[in-house]
Amino acid sequence: MRAVEDIKLPNLFIVGVPRSGTTSLYEYLKRHPEVFMSPCKEPHYFARKDIYEFLDEISPPKIISDFKEYISLFKGGKGKKIRGEASAIYFFSKSATREIYELIPDAKIIISLRNPIERALSHFKLDILHGIIIARSFCEAIRKRSLYLWMGLYYEHVKRYLETFPKQNVKIIIYDDLKNDTSSVMKDICRFLEIDENYVFNIDLSKKYNVSLIPKNLYLHMLATRARKILKEVVHPNLYSRIREIYKMFFLSEDPNSFDFDVSKCIDFLVDYFKEDVKKLSDLLGRDLSFWLIC
Repeated sequence: MRAVEDIKLPNLFIVGVPRSGTTSLYEYLKRHPEVFMSPCKEPHYFARKDIYEFLDEISPPKIISDFKEYISLFKGGKGKKIRGEASAIYFFSKSATREIYELIPDAKIIISLRNPIERALSHFKLDILHGIIIARSFCEAIRKRSLYLWMGLYYEHVKRYLETFPKQNVKIIIYDDLKNDTSSVMKDICRFLEIDENYVFNIDLSKKYNVSLIPKNLYLHMLATRARKILKEVVHPNLYSRIREIYKMFFLSEDPNSFDFDVSKCIDFLVDYFKEDVKKLSDLLGRDLSFWLIC
């Protein structure tokens, strides 16, 4: 790693898990006056060396691989106590864990964990929204794309972060807590980051971030997905955002009938797949997470 004199490096990393509230944490934290969050939520810089060792080729992410370009993301954070980013795939990346520690050994790490069955279903729905149709049913999709399941095996990765960084620098968030008592979790995170815990986030719980909406008309959505990249380049960002909101309002839904999201049809398989990892994670964290597998 090249010299970084006089460069304000990030000192907060929300490292995952994907589909576990990392976007909400990112959005909430960037409101705090002592916090600057990278305008690019997921630059993926520290996972550039091994990202394709744990991701498949179906939906490759954009990666910032140049150090100067990466650091430039934080130029607006001058004077802020916390400068952060939220690349959720760092959770699975051994090189990210190692490189972050070598460059910023006192970095704060936040890991958000979600019921692995719910996480897999949310991931499947998000792929549909992005025009990636693996299957028409969730139970079929998990057979066709192992990533949906593999990303729900948390123990090994949590253990790696806890063994790499000082334990007091790693904060584990359970998605259920974030969802059910957002204000208390954010106050706890502020204490963890040693910033003003009395800051009022004014969280609008009716507003959901990164929701896995489903197209009402699949073929129309496929066309819209292809057109979106072009539209984003030729119209003003504010107009593009407005068009997206209108499209969501009329053409997307949280649960239409065109796909089968019935987890009960493969629940025995799912429970058997995750039960050992959940038990080891429960022991590691000292918290019983077996409720994740009770349906």
